[in-house]
Amino acid sequence: MRAVSLVLITALVLVSPTNVSAATETDAAIRLLSEPVPRPASIIPVGSDLADIAVDPVRPQAYVADRQNDRVLVLDLNSATLTAEIAVQNEPVALAIAPSATALYVGHAGSQAISEVDLETLAVVRTHAVPFLTWSLVAPSDGQLIATTHDVGYTGEYPYVLNAFRIQVGLKAVLAV
Repeated sequence: MRAVSLVLITALVLVSPTNVSAATETDAAIRLLSEPVPRPASIIPVGSDLADIAVDPVRPQAYVADRQNDRVLVLDLNSATLTAEIAVQNEPVALAIAPSATALYVGHAGSQAISEVDLETLAVVRTHAVPFLTWSLVAPSDGQLIATTHDVGYTGEYPYVLNAFRIQVGLKAVLAV
């Protein structure tokens, strides 16, 4: 099994898995001190405010939310190259791939919307209006999204809430369940 580690700082770094091995918790600290740090296999300069990453379970691609430039980057994991950029709404911060690997959902911190991207065409096919700003996003089943959201109207100690939504295919709305 080949593992790839992705580290996001100001660039996407693909790390070679040559020094990766299974370890127990007790010898993990020793290994951290004695083994050399894996060297980057590739460094792809892509942006300065990368917020989230999703790895496609079917295609050898990763999708990266570039918050500052309002886009999702498509990276080929075999060649370690940037292959496409998808323009989305303001401040994409959360990505989730439908279990069928047909859609990528993009949550935004700068607009009350969730963009739906067709993974075959890499085009935004729908924009779902929602009454919140998304912080994180999960697609546990096709047609369902769960999001943590920042409730801008809440002034208490815990302004983050959990919302579950069912995406209605063909409609431009996200309906609460």
